[in-house]
Amino acid sequence: MSVYAQEYGYFFNSNNSDRTYNADSFERWMKPFFVSGVFTGCLQVKAQTTPDMSVQVTKGYANLDGKPAYWPDDNTLAIATASGVYDRIDTVVLRRDNVNRRISIEVVTGTASASPQPTAPTRTDDVFELVLAEVLVGVGVTTIVGSAITDKRPDTDVCGYVVAAVQTPDFSDLYEQFSAQAEEFMGEQAADFLAWFDEMKDQLSEDAAGHLQLEVDALDAAKANEETIAIIQSGNTATRAIAAGQYVIWKGTACQATTDIASGTTLATTGTGANLTVCADGIGNSLSEHIVQLSNIPISAVGSNTYDVDEVTADHVVVNWQFYNSDETVMYDDNHPPADVTITTEAGTVTVTVAAVYTANCHMNPVLARPLAVTSTLHNNS
Repeated sequence: MSVYAQEYGYFFNSNNSDRTYNADSFERWMKPFFVSGVFTGCLQVKAQTTPDMSVQVTKGYANLDGKPAYWPDDNTLAIATASGVYDRIDTVVLRRDNVNRRISIEVVTGTASASPQPTAPTRTDDVFELVLAEVLVGVGVTTIVGSAITDKRPDTDVCGYVVAAVQTPDFSDLYEQFSAQAEEFMGEQAADFLAWFDEMKDQLSEDAAGHLQLEVDALDAAKANEETIAIIQSGNTATRAIAAGQYVIWKGTACQATTDIASGTTLATTGTGANLTVCADGIGNSLSEHIVQLSNIPISAVGSNTYDVDEVTADHVVVNWQFYNSDETVMYDDNHPPADVTITTEAGTVTVTVAAVYTANCHMNPVLARPLAVTSTLHNNS
């Protein structure tokens, strides 16, 4: 008895029409090679150069569950009139419609609410959607600016990038199995050693017993450390219970649980639901104490303004100048100061002086740093 691959495998030349294929055949052939998502650098949702109630989607390629799509030109999509009472969140999606046999870019209008939420992408046999961006439509707004658009292309839960022919394996299950085996082994070793030591302690001198007690303490500490081995979490929800204080490698970032986290709980490092804190150990802590970034400093009028910044000292200097238009478009980002803007620092204050307006309706987010003191010792090895 022979069990053939579907349609005898792909692809064989036909002999008297005994091997025929269709679009579904090609789709099934493509699926193992490309994950669903957009190709790098494609299909970004942006505000218009002159903002209005529409957004621009740049040209590019995407793959939707085995069917590729291509838009050769940038496209403009209208955003519905804003509510006069509540904010809402619209989503810009790629939609594969199997009933009408087409792939399109669509705007899904959200529901205005005191706590607005984006509409989840549709994933059925008939419709498959990828979310390119979320657009916050504020109460009564008449234009959509860049800061209102959240790029969702990197989010693998709703979109993601087509970056490799084979997906990176998820080793979290294997790691959890290894952790469980290690915990069992450490527990058995500790129990065996303590049983042996309990028999031997009365036969040993005080010094020897003290030495062995240190080894027992070290073994207990090793077991405690094993219990806080970092848990790998690649998705947005916890796949197992995590105790407060345990370390978590979440999407490649080292974090630590700030509270007990039940399996299935949404993971977050910011906001009201934050249950992880990003680890910043060693030299990172030292450097962060020396760096200050200011936000939304207006520079659209001539004059001087002084700001109270507790972290700033007289030694702080500007290491990076970042200028933004009113729609948050970067128009100047360099470590060389412009001729018409100066910044001076004193303990606890920053003074910004504008001699001539760089451009209308702009602000800056400068980064200030205090030099680190470095001591060197020369050793004569001759």
